[in-house]
Amino acid sequence: MLRINSIVQRLKQFAGQKQDPEIDYFPYEISSQVSDDATEVILSVETAYPSPTLTREDAALEADIERWRRQCRPLACNLDMMAGLVYVDSRGNSSKRRVEIHSILSSEDGFRYIKGLCLLRNSWRNFREDRIQELVDLETGEIFEPPTAFFDKYSLFEGSELEKLQIFLHILSYLARADRRFVDEEKQVIVGVIGDFYEGPKLSLIEAYAFNHRVKKQGFLDDVERLRYMDQDDILYFLEKAKLLIEADGKVTAKETELFEVLR
Repeated sequence: MLRINSIVQRLKQFAGQKQDPEIDYFPYEISSQVSDDATEVILSVETAYPSPTLTREDAALEADIERWRRQCRPLACNLDMMAGLVYVDSRGNSSKRRVEIHSILSSEDGFRYIKGLCLLRNSWRNFREDRIQELVDLETGEIFEPPTAFFDKYSLFEGSELEKLQIFLHILSYLARADRRFVDEEKQVIVGVIGDFYEGPKLSLIEAYAFNHRVKKQGFLDDVERLRYMDQDDILYFLEKAKLLIEADGKVTAKETELFEVLR
């Protein structure tokens, strides 16, 4: 039986006191008055997986997960991107907001939504794709014109297998960048992981995402926690790839050595 609790705990310890680098965001003026009715209400949860409860039966937990997926399918999770939005609500009210984007979701009503933390209200909001008039990545300054281009670029991980792939990519790319480098040998390991899960028209987009998207510490910790819901074969696969990644650059740090002992 795999010691999944030990694996999760050691991965979290690997992040340790490491802080995300400071980022200078592009200035973005926001509306001083925003109605609480200016965002969409859809059935949604923080992640695709309910919090584990020791007293719950596995079948009940699986039923919760399946019910969530029927109601609101994840297309991307733990993006942790700061964006500026111009949004028009159902009453025609326009507002400008800074939003830390967490997820892209597809709901039963046929629309795609951004789920994120609205910094003006300091609370979670959902923004419907067709009502976003402007979307700017405040880290890079990239303007998505039309805003639907943002959804097309990042809505890459629909379905349970691709959702699993995104979790693996986040964890592995964070491990690879822990020494502030991301070398070709490490990228080749990640290319192999992508190829094991997906061969299709979005392959180049998924590879670009894996190489360019910088996972923040909290996103890494959240995705590590989600390993608890995977079966033994998934965990064994992940351990194999994590071992290859640690060894890929030919330089194993003390922290990597400690982690490697648990993975092994």
